[in-house]
Amino acid sequence: MTALRAATLPLGPRVRGLPYLCAIHHQLYQDLFDWAGRLREVNLYLGDTPFCHFARIEEEGNALMQALEQEDYLSGLPRDTFIERLSWFYGEINVLHPFRLGNGLTQRIFFEQLAIHAGYLLKLA
Repeated sequence: MTALRAATLPLGPRVRGLPYLCAIHHQLYQDLFDWAGRLREVNLYLGDTPFCHFARIEEEGNALMQALEQEDYLSGLPRDTFIERLSWFYGEINVLHPFRLGNGLTQRIFFEQLAIHAGYLLKLA
């Protein structure tokens, strides 16, 4: 069901923020989790490495989205600069890990759409 929902997602707005990331997550996972689209309220770890503390997700996520806005959502950048900045934001959102599950696909769609709006096609293997 998640794959079907992913395939039917609209392109979404050029101007995006944490609420839009949550909207993508909700659209993808609404059939699986009653908390789909809501920021996590527990701490998560990958092995011994913690993701962002749950109490700071909204603040840190909004700061990242504001930085993305200040960089005009990476529009108009030369290819190498676009790749560098996209990689940085992708990594930061990954460390934020705003949802209990489903972060990878949610981020992928968020950044694929951002790339399209910026004039690039993002192909992640």
